[in-house]
Amino acid sequence: MEIPPLVEKKRWNEINGILIGPMGELSKTLNMLCGNGSGDAKALKLARKVKEDMFAIGTAVSKRQEESVLEFHKIALEDLTKFLELAF
Repeated sequence: MEIPPLVEKKRWNEINGILIGPMGELSKTLNMLCGNGSGDAKALKLARKVKEDMFAIGTAVSKRQEESVLEFHKIALEDLTKFLELAF
């Protein structure tokens, strides 16, 4: 399930589960695509930005800040899209 509907339903534990599970795997995948730190500097920067975005979502979730969760989710998707455009 996607994050925005879960925010709407205030399913904070489920959002945390997404951040820990699938998003955690995303972090590993980004590292792999960047050559585990030896890749393109721009790709590495974008990968770090996506990770920071995910941490920001987690912080907003822990504070139950609906608008912040949605805003950071939007930013994370934009940054991930930029990463994917660069990587592929």
